[in-house]
Amino acid sequence: MSWAGIVDAIEGQAEDLRHLDNLILNFDALIDIYQTLPNQEIQAQVASRMLKAIIYRQPQHPDLEKWSERALLPPSDSLTINITAHILLLQMIHYLLHTSDIKKAEKTLIEARQLLDFPFETPFLRLVAKVMAAYFYMITGKHIRCRQAVTEGLELARESGIKLYNGALSMYFISDLLNVNKIKTAQKYIQEMNSSVGFFNSFDKICYYFQKARMALITGELRKAAINVETTLDLTKKLGMPVSTSDCYILHALVLYASKRHVEAESQLVKARRMIRHYHLTFSKLHLLLTQVHFAGGAPGHACPALLLDRYLGL
Repeated sequence: MSWAGIVDAIEGQAEDLRHLDNLILNFDALIDIYQTLPNQEIQAQVASRMLKAIIYRQPQHPDLEKWSERALLPPSDSLTINITAHILLLQMIHYLLHTSDIKKAEKTLIEARQLLDFPFETPFLRLVAKVMAAYFYMITGKHIRCRQAVTEGLELARESGIKLYNGALSMYFISDLLNVNKIKTAQKYIQEMNSSVGFFNSFDKICYYFQKARMALITGELRKAAINVETTLDLTKKLGMPVSTSDCYILHALVLYASKRHVEAESQLVKARRMIRHYHLTFSKLHLLLTQVHFAGGAPGHACPALLLDRYLGL
């Protein structure tokens, strides 16, 4: 249990997730020796932290699916139901970002909602379910449902006093607005958050500056876009979260390309490609592919988009 507490402390500090690498290595060695954990509750607590550590730092880990299954246990009280909800949230993030398995992600969302039928469900559980729904609908382009989940999640957070996911919910909403080109509304919400940035943890700061960079790129404010994406990239490198870093390289490439700095843009894509290959980041691979197609359509000497599709699908 002390091992699980250390994982939580590293996540809570949100300063350098690279410390999780040694914990993963050490725990792998301990499991090889002892094979099993004392009881189901301890297994769920420890396995959920292992799953979290792997998703943050080593999404290519060969035992990720095993830890995902091992973490789940039938809910029997309010404590285990909250643990299970957190694990389901981690699973869905994994399925969406690292495997692009929408069917598994949707199945996980349904399982989380079924937990709401338990007599001892809690405000925290209802909030996690709203966060999961908002994220799923944002990724899958179901815009009205995304905004509804965000609105309900923020209202629940206000009523319960649980502010843990406020930043994430707001960023899902802003990202969804940008996805459907509702720039003025997105700008309004970003401006409302400007005064709160100093209180954000590293995860929320990364999302905040990333969306600001996206917004500036869309509106053609390339200097602002460059400043914000470089800030985001610095934060992700310090935090040590591969999936965020790879997406930042791709966004930086788009900003550089729009600024006519094509060679530098290509160098950012090379860095992104290396990370995507190493960490098996399927969703980032799609971002990379689309960016390469965009570059191919606008610069002489590039391969045609159809050839790029074939080439990069084999990353």
